[in-house]
Amino acid sequence: GPGGGMMGPGGGRGAMMIEMYDADGDGRVTREEFLAGHAVRFEEMDVNKDGSVTFEEFTVTFKGRNPERARAAFQRLDANGSGAIDKGEYDAVAEIRFERIDINSDGVITREEIIAAMPMRGGGMPAQPMAPKPQ
Repeated sequence: GPGGGMMGPGGGRGAMMIEMYDADGDGRVTREEFLAGHAVRFEEMDVNKDGSVTFEEFTVTFKGRNPERARAAFQRLDANGSGAIDKGEYDAVAEIRFERIDINSDGVITREEIIAAMPMRGGGMPAQPMAPKPQ
């Protein structure tokens, strides 16, 4: 039917993430594709192209969403508390996120891994994405 057979909870988000980052269209996301996608996203958020993303720039990404969630997400990304997210901070979080989603540690993310790794409480990243989810 519409959306395929694996659309259960989180399935739409899994498919969306694959579509966003899968540069070669093979239905999987390599570390390189994931990090390249994050680099593009950072460039899009860095509205004034000064190499860092302020909260004001970041909120454009969160337009129409809960402002408290936007603030919490920004603070997690702004590791040094400078009030702006630099490329290094953003890249470090992307690396952690890839590791957390790549459940079998084969360097490739599948739709099934994305679905398994995603929290089901309203979407978004968990507050502490450092440790992989237990299987």
